[in-house]
Amino acid sequence: MQETKTEAVGFRLSPQQEQLLVSVGTTQATQCAVLLDGPVDLDRLRGALADATARHEILRTTFVQPAGMRMPQQVIATESSSAWLLEEEPSAAGLTGGGEELRKLLAREAKREFDLQSGPLVRVLVAGAAEESALLVLSSCAACADASSLLLLLGELCASYGVSELSEEPVQYADYAEWRHELIADEESAVQDGLAFWREAGADRPSAPRVLFALRDQPSSGQRAFAALDLREIDLAQLQRGAVAAGVTVAAFLEASWHALVAHMSGASELVLAGWSEGRMQPDLDRTIGPYEQPTPIHSRFQETTTFAEILDQVRRSRALAERWQDCGDGTDLTALAGQAAAGWSFHTVGPLSAPARAILALRIAPAGAPLLLALRAGELGLAGELSYDPVAVSAEDANELAERFVTVLHSALADPSTPAGQLLPIDSQERDRLLSASSAPASSAPQTSVHERFGEQAKLTPERPAVIGAAQTLSYAELDAAANRLANHLQQLGSQSEHPVGLCMERTPAMLVALLAILKTGSAYVPLNHEHPAARLSHQLRDTGARMLVTEDHLLADLPELGQIAVCVDRDSEAIAGNASTSPGCQVASEDLAYVMYTSGSTGTPKGVAVTHANLAGYASSIAARLFSDEDPAGVVFGVASAISTDLGNTSIFTPLVSGGTIRLIGAEAAMDGELLAAELQGAPLDVLKIAPSHLRALIASNAPGVLPRRWLVLGGEALSWELVEQVRAQAPGCRILNHYGPTETTVGCTTYLVDDQCRPDSLTVPIGFPLVGARAHVLDRRLEPVPIGVPGELCIAGGGVARGYLAAEAGGPFTSDPFAEESDARMYRTGDRVRRLRDGAIEFLGRLDDQVKIRGYRIEPGEIEASLLSHAAIHQVAVCAEDDERGGLRLAAYMVAPEPPAVKELRAFLGERLPEHMIPSAFRTVEALPLSASGKIDRRALAGIAEVQARREAEYVAPRDEVEQQIAEIWGEMLGVARVGALDDFFALGGHSLLATQATMRIRRLYGEIPLRALLAAPTVAALAEVIRATGTPGAGDGGQ
Repeated sequence: MQETKTEAVGFRLSPQQEQLLVSVGTTQATQCAVLLDGPVDLDRLRGALADATARHEILRTTFVQPAGMRMPQQVIATESSSAWLLEEEPSAAGLTGGGEELRKLLAREAKREFDLQSGPLVRVLVAGAAEESALLVLSSCAACADASSLLLLLGELCASYGVSELSEEPVQYADYAEWRHELIADEESAVQDGLAFWREAGADRPSAPRVLFALRDQPSSGQRAFAALDLREIDLAQLQRGAVAAGVTVAAFLEASWHALVAHMSGASELVLAGWSEGRMQPDLDRTIGPYEQPTPIHSRFQETTTFAEILDQVRRSRALAERWQDCGDGTDLTALAGQAAAGWSFHTVGPLSAPARAILALRIAPAGAPLLLALRAGELGLAGELSYDPVAVSAEDANELAERFVTVLHSALADPSTPAGQLLPIDSQERDRLLSASSAPASSAPQTSVHERFGEQAKLTPERPAVIGAAQTLSYAELDAAANRLANHLQQLGSQSEHPVGLCMERTPAMLVALLAILKTGSAYVPLNHEHPAARLSHQLRDTGARMLVTEDHLLADLPELGQIAVCVDRDSEAIAGNASTSPGCQVASEDLAYVMYTSGSTGTPKGVAVTHANLAGYASSIAARLFSDEDPAGVVFGVASAISTDLGNTSIFTPLVSGGTIRLIGAEAAMDGELLAAELQGAPLDVLKIAPSHLRALIASNAPGVLPRRWLVLGGEALSWELVEQVRAQAPGCRILNHYGPTETTVGCTTYLVDDQCRPDSLTVPIGFPLVGARAHVLDRRLEPVPIGVPGELCIAGGGVARGYLAAEAGGPFTSDPFAEESDARMYRTGDRVRRLRDGAIEFLGRLDDQVKIRGYRIEPGEIEASLLSHAAIHQVAVCAEDDERGGLRLAAYMVAPEPPAVKELRAFLGERLPEHMIPSAFRTVEALPLSASGKIDRRALAGIAEVQARREAEYVAPRDEVEQQIAEIWGEMLGVARVGALDDFFALGGHSLLATQATMRIRRLYGEIPLRALLAAPTVAALAEVIRATGTPGAGDGGQ
């Protein structure tokens, strides 16, 4: 083969070539496989190839990157003889049917890299030239020809092969590339509108959803695999009639079907997919060859009632707008779109073929970075296509499932375009049965004996074993039982009885456990109250439950609301209590009687009381004990309690040991907030089991203090668990087993668990919440309460023995509903509002919320309750509260207010402090002129997050620390909050702090200045104010840090 002569002048790359060569590289090929009538005259074919490459400069173009230039340039050869390579294979046996053998051949050819600088960049393979049926495979570097170009090239080859006249000389691609650059640089208003379209498309693009188990944010591997589509049952004529009836093209109908499938499988409410456009909008480009095709942003939005017809209209209008401005996108725009979209789509119409071409067997485009690309074509033989995917990011199982389900969606759309999008993918009875089976754990066989009765039985079996250990007191099972009986008899004399709620507000000491058991022994339900919560909130809880009795301690009584209830102070009334019998009061409780009422945040502005029965609690205690100790004896196992009983997080570590012979270790409030103090408290007496929220644990292990983590089980719950935190735990305590435990208060503490092994699962972005406990059923359902397929997001709905009685103030149409899958007519189900999906092994992955509810530091928070409190402030006209990422990998609350004269942060914190517990007070308050709204008229919380990035969090002008005390405080805050410069007037909470961090900061300051009140920072939240407290109460050098 003779040397190719080239022009010395280089031409700029088009935006499409920039995208393909920069983001994808040399391995990407465009391919067309054609069935030919044989035998084939190879000499005539070579002549036809020479004619085509002489006619189209792009077919004899190479790419050279001159020194010092950022981009390669197009260099056009003057002679075409070495611009292409023709190869032969003797037989086409097994290749002409378009099956697996052809796919293997195409894959082999696609893996052969092109030499961009020297060429050839077009390869032609002929198999079985001497046979009756031959195969022709055209493979081109994607930067030289797109799929439409290969169809045009095939037509020209057939024409030249048959000695037919070709049309006039076409526009050359290098000229088109220059025109694109000139167009983008044009300052005319029409062009500027096009440039604005691409800018807005990039700025407003929603994050790509995860389709089934595809890896997100995965760089393109450059590899491609293919899943076949079985479209034989799709009648092209019917498809054409359906498209005409809908007033759209066949291409639009197919593209809308792909949008509907991707939305359904990902659960996305908004999509931007990369829809390939032919790129030949100018009339003189219709017969030209080159990489004209490009991705364009095609938008669609989905609501519960969105029908396929509405999706069709959205896609049609979006494509019309995108094609209008497609020529204004530059290489950066195209690269970002193809790489960031969840999926791509392309469609080609194959016209009548000329001899010797008989049929198109395959047509493949370069995906340009898209992890998924559905490529369809329609011709005389009907509809065909395949799903191209990156095998590093997408599994073959996922790809094949998507290919199969696309056909189902297309069938449903053709049958009835008015079908809601969520119903386009019905599941058959066999799949439904499999999903329902995966939702259910074995039914519980444990007797429905109440926990306090089982505790009493345990006290008889192991009377001398430690039942509860506090900082200053240890009680054996016999001592705890006797003390609880004496108090129970005392309460019974005062009127405590079955179904009567009794308030319980005490410090975290063994006496608290005595009181809790005593209330249960009388048949009453305990109502846990947190003495640190505002009086208004405690008043609501007492009024709402109708509690006529309150068990507390003398030093707490003055701060509790007086509502006419009988107050029993266990310390003040100790003599009267001691005079009662130490035997059980003998009250009989029914399994459906109330055991406790636990309050959670309410979306209507007031907390909701969840009524939990003895059957609920007994079933949970048995199930979690069996989960933790299926292969060992739990007797004597030490459970740590590090949280207040006003939430049910710690109930795992209270009731599980009481019914199984374990020991409760009550961790002091200060030690529970500081890793080093906790390590000191546990020295020589380590925990075996600890239940804690992930954010709380992260703070405790940050100091790397030894002995904080338990020896056997670390149970994590209350919020999503990250793989990164698991790795930290593994590094510090490799022998400790980790159990991720999920469950709303409404389903009694917890209902699913997941045993974390040593491997991070690529199919779950966070640690799965796992499988249902014994006696529980965990369904993943759509809005019609029908099961959704594996991998598809839905709402987690819990049924079984753990579902609570309901809320004290029953809500019409609330989340408690009848269980549609149970045989019992009275079985109930709780709709959690949590967005989840089922993984292929049956484990459940937590994805977030269907509403605005958030979990922060293990607390369930309804932003609506905070918003209602803020709106009661006269200066605030509108408000939105949302959760934001903080600098430490967690979440914090931020309030966005419309307030012409905004109150100071200190005033707002004090105002909310009278109404809400500390964990519900936002860390940041920001004033905006108006709250951004979405297209549906709702508050656009994603836009609020954008506002947060540009608004400073400081109210005060920076003033440098003025002495050593202020400097040390500023350094501690800066390190804990991730703030580079902290001034004397800066507010700890305005900088993003919260109560857990405030406690940790106080602990560190104590090491420098001795005994500082634990809540000092809450009362004096600025550096200067806290420094004054230290000067008044602290002793410099008194702490460990001063030695």
